[in-house]
Amino acid sequence: MTQKMEVHHHPQLEHKHKPWKEYLLEGLMIFLAVFMGFIAESLREHIGDRDREKSYMESLVKDLKLDTTILNVAASAKKERIFAIDSILNYCRDHRNANKVPLSTFRQMRRSRFDMFFIHHGGTIDQLKNSGGLRLIRVKGIIDSIELYYQKVQRSESRNTMYFLNQQVTNTLSEKLLDAYDDIKYYQDYVLAHKALPDSGSMSINTPYLNEYLNNLIGMRVYTNSDRLQFTLDIKNNASRLIALIKREYQLE
Repeated sequence: MTQKMEVHHHPQLEHKHKPWKEYLLEGLMIFLAVFMGFIAESLREHIGDRDREKSYMESLVKDLKLDTTILNVAASAKKERIFAIDSILNYCRDHRNANKVPLSTFRQMRRSRFDMFFIHHGGTIDQLKNSGGLRLIRVKGIIDSIELYYQKVQRSESRNTMYFLNQQVTNTLSEKLLDAYDDIKYYQDYVLAHKALPDSGSMSINTPYLNEYLNNLIGMRVYTNSDRLQFTLDIKNNASRLIALIKREYQLE
């Protein structure tokens, strides 16, 4: 007995093609969604960069203010040293054959032996350089001013080494010039006793070292005055201008 197999015919599903305008609209919606996401991300990044930029500038202003404070003190110390050197030179010029100096001149000899070096606060600028933060600064004038300022700072710091060596020579000659026994007496009677040196009295000197000492002192006077004018005060003025520029551009208090 033969069985017949039934064949079922399924009606074919009809796929209607969308109008091209619908494809265009869907593509446009996808593009707009992606584009708006890109815009939002860029806006968030832009806002974050501006916040970091302002934060860097606030920190830099704090560093510069600390620098100006130290520079003011350093400039004053150098002025005092120049005055001390001038006092020594004037006395020795007027007393060519003296083998003693009054205690007032001795005090100036002690004051002429030290100075103050400027060491800047570079934490913020180091962060800007190491992290690529300089790219965040939009105002080119500020970038140029920052670079100029820190070039001056670096030249000043490189000068400190030579300055220190010259000062060591002055100190050595001063030790040779002053009579040790008189120095011991005044050290024990006044320095250890925390008393000020009196106006009366004198300090013996070893005259064979006087000429070399005075010549060295003249050189240190020139060097100190140059350092005060061309480096200390010049850097201070640059720092003050940079602070004013940053405050104006970023509307800082």
